[in-house]
Amino acid sequence: MKTVVAFLLLFSQVFALNDEVLKHVKKFNGFNLGHLHNVTSANNKFSASLYKTIAEANGDENVIISPVSIDVGLALMYLGAGGRTAQQMAAGLHIPQDHISVRLGFRHLIHSLRSSNDMDLEIANKIFLQTSLNIQKGFRRAARKAFGSDARELNFQKNSEKASKIINQWVEKRTRQKISEIIEPGVITPDTKMILANAVYLKANWLTPFNSDDTKNEVFHSKTGNETIVPMMKIKTILGFKHSEELGAKVLELPYQNEVASMFVLLPDARDGISDLESKLSTVDLATLFTSLPPEEVFVKIPKFKAESAIKLKPHLQELGFKDMFDATVANFSGITGQPDLYITHVLHKAFINVTELGTEAGASTAIVIEARMWRPPPPEFIADHPFMFVIWHKKINTALFMGRLMKP
Repeated sequence: MKTVVAFLLLFSQVFALNDEVLKHVKKFNGFNLGHLHNVTSANNKFSASLYKTIAEANGDENVIISPVSIDVGLALMYLGAGGRTAQQMAAGLHIPQDHISVRLGFRHLIHSLRSSNDMDLEIANKIFLQTSLNIQKGFRRAARKAFGSDARELNFQKNSEKASKIINQWVEKRTRQKISEIIEPGVITPDTKMILANAVYLKANWLTPFNSDDTKNEVFHSKTGNETIVPMMKIKTILGFKHSEELGAKVLELPYQNEVASMFVLLPDARDGISDLESKLSTVDLATLFTSLPPEEVFVKIPKFKAESAIKLKPHLQELGFKDMFDATVANFSGITGQPDLYITHVLHKAFINVTELGTEAGASTAIVIEARMWRPPPPEFIADHPFMFVIWHKKINTALFMGRLMKP
């Protein structure tokens, strides 16, 4: 039985994107925005469902995923699926069972991401094929035109070690050496016929950097009540901020330079409220929530942190209804080779995020302003001293690039 190993990867060294979708414009740069809206809306639903299953399975561990990375990889496989396999994938991804709409939507999505000149952002796809494996011209064309994915032949059967090295080197290059050895020993077998790799790298600077001189060691309270001393960044400035009664959490926007990207931080009211927050996530329209934050002067304290995850997504996807694609007896990817003989054995995902004060050059300006004193109430506080969620959001495309939670800085 022939086998396909689907492999997905992501890396983020800082955060997200932003600017509201032009909902009333029919076309933009030659693309129909209706197709783009279909795939971004679908990605948001898929993101919430997938994140919830991963969070529930990871106890009190940090979590970081790139929904758009996973979505892109699975959508490309969907174009080669048929029958019940295709139906399950379309339902799980919340995309229409219309290949033309899917191709056009993802083509616009990837084009828009690659056109983000205001930040260091890269998204790349590559198909690695077993030597002499014949794939359909239509699938190869769709992969290249819609997903920007070219193909390279490797000999998985005779030299799996060399094949692993080549794929891992491709990943390392696309993620600036931050992700290594995504293909571990044992992943490639003599039956492996294809590996689909996707990489996302993002580095962005804060619009208003934190002053490193203000960073002090303070207490972070874990979900179980344990205390850890962490470097806590501080700033008081005007930011998008509101309290969501529906989520039982404060929501804060930390924009990046040129306001093309933002990190949204969701801080539960209760120190042990992270699970309750995550359970409510799928009931909230994040696009509406994130565009409704009024500007307000806020005093913010948030830890510097790094987080990384290595997740085997197969059980989580099966829980969401992606079943046949993992079953060698019924999987149907006949659109790839012309025969229903391929099935997926692994969906592997790695992610990394690093949050610091600056990540940019710093400047200074001094102004002396004399005013009469006027009493004002103190600004609201956003003290992230207990587990919280974060979402990196592309505001022009209106979809989640990265999402995760910090349980242990």
